[in-house]
Amino acid sequence: MELSENKKELLGHWVINHDDEASRDALGNVLLKFGSDGILTYTEFEEDVERVMILVYEIINDEIITTQPNAAYQKETTKFYISEGNLFLNFNGTRSRFIRLPE
Repeated sequence: MELSENKKELLGHWVINHDDEASRDALGNVLLKFGSDGILTYTEFEEDVERVMILVYEIINDEIITTQPNAAYQKETTKFYISEGNLFLNFNGTRSRFIRLPE
């Protein structure tokens, strides 16, 4: 199965843009890993704690639709776009900005 252009653009690791105070305040220290297999690994780092959430994702137009494997009936939708190496997300009105990490 061929990957869509939007999905190809998302693949890889993205970290919260620490220069964006609003993103940092809203989400904290977050790392996103979008895999070509449709798995999104969402990692929160907080002092000595690392929380990892594994999600299944799909891309439809400008939306990332995620489900948790243990709660497949519950879907979340996040608007996104990528510009100049930044990933911009809008989840329920909360906007955040991530930068791509080199592979």
